[in-house]
Amino acid sequence: MEQQAAVEAYASAALNAFSEVEEALADGQTIGRRKVFLEQASTASDEALRLARLQYNEGEIDLLSVLQLEQSAFGARSNLLTLRRLELDQNIALNLALGGDWE
Repeated sequence: MEQQAAVEAYASAALNAFSEVEEALADGQTIGRRKVFLEQASTASDEALRLARLQYNEGEIDLLSVLQLEQSAFGARSNLLTLRRLELDQNIALNLALGGDWE
């Protein structure tokens, strides 16, 4: 009776561990896809800002337009940094799910 309960507890723990690993791997794939798009958005925002500064220096656009693009570029970089933090959190979760530790 006790042996059966121990086997059931072990099986339950193993299934839970597999589930955690599967979830961490899936999260990693999702983060990877999002990261590509956010990197592209950040690069595009930086380029738009660079061009706007050139236009401002030539007197073609006003300062408000440049400031709005700066805000947009800052937001894109902030989103990318947030995703990179999530990526690190996901890597830690995967490591722990695979039986790793903090050392």
